[in-house]
Amino acid sequence: MAPLIDVLQKSKARDTKQRGYGWWVREIECRRGSCPSEAGSDAELIRAEIKAHSADTIRVLSCTPNLQICINKNAWGKPLGQTTNRHVLLALGNYCGASLQRLEWAASESPRWEDLRVLLYMTLHLRSLSLLFMSFNRTQAESPPIYEKPCFLRYLRELRLGPFPTPFGASIPYWDELLTFLMPLRNPPSYPTTLPIDHDDLQLPLLHSLSITPMNILIPDTPTERFLSIYGSRIQRLHTSNLTPKNVFTLADSIAVAQNRALRTILALCPDLRSLVFNPLQPTQLPLAHARLERIALFPPHENHVNVPRRVFTALIQKPVATIFTELLRGGFPKLKVLRLRDLGALGCLGPSQSKDWIEEWVRQLEEQGIRFENREGMRFTLTVEDSMEAMPDGV
Repeated sequence: MAPLIDVLQKSKARDTKQRGYGWWVREIECRRGSCPSEAGSDAELIRAEIKAHSADTIRVLSCTPNLQICINKNAWGKPLGQTTNRHVLLALGNYCGASLQRLEWAASESPRWEDLRVLLYMTLHLRSLSLLFMSFNRTQAESPPIYEKPCFLRYLRELRLGPFPTPFGASIPYWDELLTFLMPLRNPPSYPTTLPIDHDDLQLPLLHSLSITPMNILIPDTPTERFLSIYGSRIQRLHTSNLTPKNVFTLADSIAVAQNRALRTILALCPDLRSLVFNPLQPTQLPLAHARLERIALFPPHENHVNVPRRVFTALIQKPVATIFTELLRGGFPKLKVLRLRDLGALGCLGPSQSKDWIEEWVRQLEEQGIRFENREGMRFTLTVEDSMEAMPDGV
């Protein structure tokens, strides 16, 4: 990175207005760890390498005051859980906070919550925030909420929390503390939760797209449910791959799991929802209905290949998916136009090569109701010549 820094700093020194080439930079993508490292497995050398990279990143940010997009892909392909240097986040806020519109962590590295919270106060023009993971302080998360100055992200339209789909074996924390931070201050027990909130008091008045995994909504009155009760009327796109987090599968919660209200709660709290993506392989309270939903996609919880005995496949995969299909045909979704099945992972065996008759029967029933049934590529399961031509790029 040294040659790049040298060019940026020298061009800035030569410019009478102290701008240089960095003045025109609008996007930066960080990729530390994507190439073989001389540090190998030596922990001390790795720490020194990370420290040097962080210092170089700060020097680059100091030359890019008009940065709009920052994508962090550091430690690509490594397990989730590495943390972004807090000094890098402070530099990002100090040098680029006024112009930053899109902030994304797309690989192993993620910020600590206490550092991100400081940064958000400095990036008030954000339009998109994306995090695969977050390091929360457990003692803070378990303590009563701190009623601090609200952080107004009035331009934020897209919020993506957690990997989608979830990598197999990954343990993703709840996002309760972040969601609470983005809600109007609540001062229990006197705060009236049923009264409408004035538009000027909303911290995310333009939010319309939400992706969140895991979605902690199984138990009533969680921060996730309160977040949806406030912003749900604005959300038009919602993605989640986990409506039933693993750590609630205890004997005490068995009744709640069997009567999982999460999906029904989402549909009720998001009346203007147009696109919904979720994992169908979990208990779901019925019936389901939504007046405006136009597109539904069923995604597997993980995309790793799965081999199970036929009876297990029928009971735990085919039957839950069929239950969702049946609900969609009952008439509770009058605006539904497209149903997509991402036939990978646990849902991979539902493709026409292994479940031909089963798929064709659902294709027939769904299309009789005017619902286009698509595979993961966005094409009909019963492929026609017209579909093939439609999928080709323009000019072919």
